[in-house]
Amino acid sequence: MNANQKKPLILVVDDTTKNIQVLGAMLHGKGYNISIATSGKEALESVKIKAPDLILLDIQMPEMDGFEVCKILKSNSDTKEIPVIFLTAVTESEKIVHGFELGAVDYITKPLNPAELFARVANHIEITESRRKLEALNATKDKFFKIIAHDLRNPFAGIMGLSEIMESELIDKVNLSDPMFLQ
Repeated sequence: MNANQKKPLILVVDDTTKNIQVLGAMLHGKGYNISIATSGKEALESVKIKAPDLILLDIQMPEMDGFEVCKILKSNSDTKEIPVIFLTAVTESEKIVHGFELGAVDYITKPLNPAELFARVANHIEITESRRKLEALNATKDKFFKIIAHDLRNPFAGIMGLSEIMESELIDKVNLSDPMFLQ
């Protein structure tokens, strides 16, 4: 991350304060900005205020579990592109698959390996940034082609108008009853 680049914002959602403290300290130490939520409801309110670049989401929480939070995030056009990584003690295959089916981009089990966490977070932040850059480049390309199309329209309109005049004058000068045209 260079000095001119803003630090990515990661929302950590976990109902266990100690987990939030440990994750927050680890990620902050790697140069990330951290936002926290201790419940699914709090997480959904937080993303309305400031959309994070990535969400680390626990599954097992009271009131609203991580699966439900992910489902709500992915069904909203404003939040569906935010990558969600489940960070949980839930290890059953069907739960992992269910998390991916809901739209999670990754799944890390607790107890976590810090090196694995950092690698996965960095990869998903990079993918998100690359997607944003690509979207910006596509928008620039589209704007460029609109300008070119507009700028070419005027000369072509003149050429088309001139060719219509020439065609009209040619038809007026040609005797269509000439035997050459009657063959």
